[in-house]
This record gives sequence, structure tokens and C-alpha cells, in this order.
Amino acid sequence: MRSSARHPAPARPTAEGIIDRLDDDGAGITRLGGREVRVPLALPGERVVIEGGGRWGPARAVEILSASADRVASPCQMAGGCAGCPLIVASYQAQLEFKQQRVVRALAAYPRLSPAVLHDIWPAPAPLGYRASVKLAVGIERGKIVL
Repeated sequence: MRSSARHPAPARPTAEGIIDRLDDDGAGITRLGGREVRVPLALPGERVVIEGGGRWGPARAVEILSASADRVASPCQMAGGCAGCPLIVASYQAQLEFKQQRVVRALAAYPRLSPAVLHDIWPAPAPLGYRASVKLAVGIERGKIVL
């Protein structure tokens, strides 16, 4: 006769890593076993215990052993279960700096655009309660940089 009781799933292996940087989507990146592992909601400089992160998906930070000075408490109860706000655990200033550097890196990939003047990211009047995204096409027309 088979038991109707469910057996708990075996514990997933964990590993410890230090987040080196954020990828272009805002997920933390650490190196384990010679490969990069994405860790959403982890910030640069943090020492974390992670699980998962195999070939098919990101890891999950199960414990923050050493937190970044930029870490703040998430104002959203959905953080961790939703990928909509990958920087929600970073201070607003750190979010703005990340966005600025992402634009700088994107433009650096196109040396012909090097004369472009890049202004600071404009902070929103309120950092929560909206969601905006932009993808711009940049080029040169008649010797001038255009969007």
C-alpha cells in the first residue's frame, strides 16, 4: 500500500559568492566554478548564499551575509517573486547611477558616437508608483548624432 504522505523535496545545494557587478537588466553577477551566475536582487559587493543558478536560470539569494551600503528595504511585498523592478532593493541614488552607467556603456559600443554629450539621468518626482522603459535608436545623419 502506498503512503499518501508527501515527501519533502530534497534541499537544493547552496554556494557562497560575492556580487561583482550588475548585468544590463539589473541582476547581480557572481562567478562560481568558472562561470557567471545571475542573482536577481543582489547588489555589487554583497556576499550572498545562493541556490540554483544552473544552466537554465538565475540563482536565488537565500541569505545576504554582507549587505551593500546601497541596499534598502524593499517597499514592495512582491519583490523576489516579480521581475518588474530588479533594482527595488537599491537606494534611489544607486538606481540612477546604474541607469547612467548603462547608457554610457551602450554608447561606448559605438565609437562614432563618442562626441555625444550625455546629460545626467533626471530623477523622477517620486521614485515609486510608475514604470517606464525606453529603447532609442541612435545614429549619425549628415555628420550629427540623432535619436
